Parts: sequence; structure tokens; C-alpha cells
Amino acid sequence: MHLCSLSCLHLRARATGCLRVRVWFAIRHTAPPQARLDRIAVVGWQPGDN
Repeated sequence: MHLCSLSCLHLRARATGCLRVRVWFAIRHTAPPQARLDRIAVVGWQPGDN
């Protein structure tokens, strides 16, 4: 159970990171610079966030 929980958390963390990157790319390619920065601030994505 312990290993299962760890792997589950790991998969969730990877999925969350992937989703953040996808959202960031979507914003980057569709929004003007200022709106992009505001939206990133709302989403909470940080360039150094892994």
C-alpha cells in the first residue's frame, strides 16, 4: 500500500506538472503579453516550479 500511495502521488504530480505546462503553452500562444502574465499569475505557474 505504501508503494502504491507513493506511485499514485508521483503520477498525480506528473499529471499536474504536465497540465500546468499545457496551460502555460496555451496562454503563451493565444494571449497578448499582459493578459498572459495576469493569467499565469492566476494559475499560479512559476517558471522555476517543477
